[in-house]
Amino acid sequence: MKKYYYKVFLLFIGIAPIVGHDLWIEKNQDHFELKYGHLYSHSLSDSSPRYLEYKKDNVKKIQCIKNNLIEKVQINKVPVLLPECDIFFIEFSTGFWVQTIEGLKNEHPENVKASIVNAWESIEYLKQIHNWKDNYHQIQNNGLEIVPLENPFLKKIGDKLKIQVFYNNTPVSEIPVAYGEDVRGVTNQEGKFSIRLHKGGYQIIRTTLTIKTNDPKVKQILTSTLIFKL
Repeated sequence: MKKYYYKVFLLFIGIAPIVGHDLWIEKNQDHFELKYGHLYSHSLSDSSPRYLEYKKDNVKKIQCIKNNLIEKVQINKVPVLLPECDIFFIEFSTGFWVQTIEGLKNEHPENVKASIVNAWESIEYLKQIHNWKDNYHQIQNNGLEIVPLENPFLKKIGDKLKIQVFYNNTPVSEIPVAYGEDVRGVTNQEGKFSIRLHKGGYQIIRTTLTIKTNDPKVKQILTSTLIFKL
């Protein structure tokens, strides 16, 4: 049975491969594409590409929610091309990461011969909202999910948005919530938090949860990101 724990410092310690890269959906002419890389322009150095390649196997699940109907999207190739949806929900994983005395390796711990300092499996959830309906404040999926409790598109810069964080349909308390790249606080006992929207464009709200597994040497690090535009 898995156990999970969460503290504010988990956003900073041991999870650089997760927080360092973004997952988002971008419109390209007559379709949408799943992108992976650096959504924040100020995170880029002169030599860093905005977009990074990913593999078909990294994309575990895509759901399209439109007019209150949920449809599973087939993953045939990369980059993943997507239809127009009210809400996209995506599960994405870069697999296992192992920190050794020789450096960081993207391999299963069982295949690493060097002495292991830290090991985890990275799982990312993206919820990107393009259109809102009254019942979209409900939970859409299992896993780690950030749920807006009100229509985000009615907000203006400077307003607060009420959200709630769930893990496997259960509210998660005292979990850190970040706006952009800055931690703003932790959820209350009901998993709720009000976050102020400071700028236009992409609104990116993120949380991270670390789960203990049956293997004491390996944990799961879950990251959930909510994205919409103002």
